Amino acid sequence: MTRPKCEEHVAPLSNAPSARATRCLQGIMDVAHKQNPIELRGFGRFQVHYRAACTGHNPRTGDMLQMPARAVPAFPVVKAF
Repeated sequence: MTRPKCEEHVAPLSNAPSARATRCLQGIMDVAHKQNPIELRGFGRFQVHYRAACTGHNPRTGDMLQMPARAVPAFPVVKAF
């Protein structure tokens, strides 16, 4: 589900305007981006994983590329879900 579709789905369920749903989802992403995991009991956890820098290759040309380290979002779902 994309972020706009999630906002469209959450807004009517919470009886809130879509702008408030947008701010809520943006707040969750801001907190998770600051390396603070957000745990929703019985559902899952928003967190940040880090990928180390590595060397890859361009499959078309075969050139070696240096890929930088980066942070990627993750959402592990709880086992009971």
